[in-house]
Amino acid sequence: DRYDSNLKTKVIGLLFTNPYIRIQDVVSGCGVSNPTASKAIYELVADGVLREVSGRKRNLLFVADGVLEILMSR
Repeated sequence: DRYDSNLKTKVIGLLFTNPYIRIQDVVSGCGVSNPTASKAIYELVADGVLREVSGRKRNLLFVADGVLEILMSR
């Protein structure tokens, strides 16, 4: 739906500031609830944009490998 698409676009914008992101970063950066932020993150994981890297059950950390590669090549 359009709201989800707009939220995912905002999250991708945050990733260009920092390619590492937590659900709480989306909550504070996009002004959405924790469940909404979590849904957006997991949709981006399913889309191959994000990958979970912390290996924890709480305070998960995700990385956008493609964004990280772009930033590292500069």
